[in-house]
Amino acid sequence: MKETLESHTKSLTENIAQLDSYVPQKTYLEGQWSGFQVPEESITTWDTGVDIPLLKYIGMKTVEYPDDFVCYRLFICV
Repeated sequence: MKETLESHTKSLTENIAQLDSYVPQKTYLEGQWSGFQVPEESITTWDTGVDIPLLKYIGMKTVEYPDDFVCYRLFICV
């Protein structure tokens, strides 16, 4: 079990180290979506129909974790 944990931790550490140099491929407008275009940069406000305070509340709830949660050492748990 210890070897498995060490191997998994090593794998996580190596993957995290690669994050700074990772460049995702733009594959979202390929295949059946090839005729679509990315919206203009001028679209900066999205009207979702949901009140801003509710969206902020939902956003905060999605990143909560229990007080006794042990965070992986390379992640920042605030």
